[in-house]
Amino acid sequence: MQQTAARSPADDGWPTWSPDGKHIAFQRLSGPLRPAGATVDTAKRIYKDELVVTDANGRYLRTLVWFGPWRGDPQIPVWFPDGKQLAILFRTHPGEDISAARGSGANLYTIDRDGTRLRQLTHFTPYERVDMGSFSPDGKFIAFETSAGAVGGTLPDVVVMNADGTHLGHVTHTRNFETQADWGPGR
Repeated sequence: MQQTAARSPADDGWPTWSPDGKHIAFQRLSGPLRPAGATVDTAKRIYKDELVVTDANGRYLRTLVWFGPWRGDPQIPVWFPDGKQLAILFRTHPGEDISAARGSGANLYTIDRDGTRLRQLTHFTPYERVDMGSFSPDGKFIAFETSAGAVGGTLPDVVVMNADGTHLGHVTHTRNFETQADWGPGR
């Protein structure tokens, strides 16, 4: 059964257009909150936190990835330049307050646009801060931020790796807060 995005009672965020402009991928939060009786303002966790894709009109909604009840937070989808895959940041926070979990237990994954071939690209510890970045125009590299191996170990540096998760290397080595890695023309 196909859902229509506009008629589903959910909290949607992180929308991103496919390169061809025909689809939108986004994070969808739905279902009961925890602890029992919590409101949106007081909830620590939510039942269903998924990555979904729909056509540009909000029809034909389908789930690409859901890790299971209360398991974590697939967010910040980024399309590969060819539109065949997406990269997502998945934050785990079992037993933690989701509002306090920013940066903990996060790793990068890729998934085909049809919801197949989910692949974990990074294997950071829960104490290493990670944030999604962007793909090089040719789709061969991804730049993002992480505190893994950063000077001082807490503030993130910009890193680059191959789009398949190999050959991670630091672009910056500073004691400053690096943020919002993006590509310019010519790479």
